[in-house]
Amino acid sequence: MIKYLFLALSFCAWGADEDLVLTQIQKSKNMTDVNKIVKEIIVNDDHKSSIRSIEKYLQAQNLSTMRAMPKMLIFADLAKFLKVMSLSDEVSPEFILWLSESTRRTDLIYSITPNDNLGEVLAILTKLHKHDPKEITKFWKLALAMSLVWDDEKKLMHHQMGKDLLPYSWQIVELYDYFKELYTRGAKVSYSKLSIQDLVFVVGVNVPLEELHWARKNCSGSAKSWAKRYFEIKYNHVRLNASRYRWDQGIYSLANIKELGGICVDQAYYTVISARANGIPAMYFSGMGRGSTTTGHAWAGVMKDGKAWDLEIGRYSQGNYGVGKARDPQTNQRLTDHQLDFKSNPLFTSDKYKQSLKITSLAKYFLKMGKEDCAEYLYKKSLSYSKMNLKTYAGLKTIYSKKESPSQLIQVMKLEMTAFKKYDDFVYELGTALVDTLNKAGKASEAKSLQKSLVRKVEDRYDLAESATQNMVKSLYENGKAKEGRRAFERYIDDQPDFYNTLNSDLKLYYDLTKEHDQLKYTVRFLKDMMKGSRDRQAVVQDYLYKAYMDVGDERNAKKLLD
Repeated sequence: MIKYLFLALSFCAWGADEDLVLTQIQKSKNMTDVNKIVKEIIVNDDHKSSIRSIEKYLQAQNLSTMRAMPKMLIFADLAKFLKVMSLSDEVSPEFILWLSESTRRTDLIYSITPNDNLGEVLAILTKLHKHDPKEITKFWKLALAMSLVWDDEKKLMHHQMGKDLLPYSWQIVELYDYFKELYTRGAKVSYSKLSIQDLVFVVGVNVPLEELHWARKNCSGSAKSWAKRYFEIKYNHVRLNASRYRWDQGIYSLANIKELGGICVDQAYYTVISARANGIPAMYFSGMGRGSTTTGHAWAGVMKDGKAWDLEIGRYSQGNYGVGKARDPQTNQRLTDHQLDFKSNPLFTSDKYKQSLKITSLAKYFLKMGKEDCAEYLYKKSLSYSKMNLKTYAGLKTIYSKKESPSQLIQVMKLEMTAFKKYDDFVYELGTALVDTLNKAGKASEAKSLQKSLVRKVEDRYDLAESATQNMVKSLYENGKAKEGRRAFERYIDDQPDFYNTLNSDLKLYYDLTKEHDQLKYTVRFLKDMMKGSRDRQAVVQDYLYKAYMDVGDERNAKKLLD
């Protein structure tokens, strides 16, 4: 406490004088000076004044002073940190000083999202700091993950749990103690292997602590073998055949699911909660399969070894499911299994990536000030630390769009596509935007070639392939190539399985385009051929064929369809 008092007294003489604080920042020449000033600013009560001083310092910088970038980064991060601290009146000087340590400060300001309730995040961290002052530094990642997840109420994992739900009434410190004890001894994945982001996928357990203890006692095996949890729940075909999709067999608990069996939602729930209870990152996914227009399915994803995820647990037991949707425990926003695979890349926990984020954050500050030359320099500098920083590319694209420099914009978009080539979702999204940019720049031939390659790239992902094909077809029509567009779309539709849940949207676009471009005689011929398929396909095609007959004036054949 004497140390904090001394720092506060040494600072009070100039704490409220913005100009004096600014002078001290400007005069600092080495990291020792910088760190001393940072500590003095932190213990000062007047953080708003300090933030203004830092902003004045940054506003005075230009391209010629970029050699002082390391110093700028520290003070820019400090300003962000102080703004977060200002959201709570209950934080103590000791807590602020503890939280301001370089690693913890960085973790906090670069882990929060616009969806987080920052006041509540700080309140939880403060509570945990008071509860466990001796060891919270050791379990900092766990404390921050819990604060980010439990800053708001969690939604149910799925909506088929029935009416007899187990309430969870534990306090946050009790849940913290559970996971702290688990990771001290008994966790299936070592705490040292997990990042803050990984732990977010562990601590979101809105069940009583008794459920977690039951899972630890009754679920054995390693993280690598956790897939067996899904299949050890006997599938209840009686419930399925009776369309009893909601649980109706008493209390919805892990023990009852294990004893009585369940359907896919229960298998996935059991797998995920039992995994998290044992310290394994896990996620619940649901999706629509390619084999049905109505049937949904649920499966699980589990991190096997602190690095790689198994996202296929029960996924293909009932059909071909191209994409699974989940809910991010931190943000409550929708998250696909492919996005989870991206977010869990170990690269994003590296020091180089964190440095790239810091430089990008500083670049954004200069961009807001209108100093685009400084921002461009910093964005390019950030790429030398990580080529996979999405914010870097977003900043450069903003600059080049504003400059109306299509060649530079196209160049950075291609660089971004190359950086994320492993991830089909990003390749498709970025490639679609690049096609539009190329067309606007008068590079129609290159745009067409890229669009075809996108279709080939995502042909195994029906959720993306449909959109890619539709975009390609619409582009052909817009560029006066209606015949080529129609034939390309017909080939795509013909290649699909007899019964798939995208047929209606494909046929709607096909019908609208062919009608708009006076191609309905070809539409009739194509749809008549499609009627030779299965009954399931016929049920979807018939409506469009009827409309096509009526639009070409063939009422006789239209009426035959209704007989």
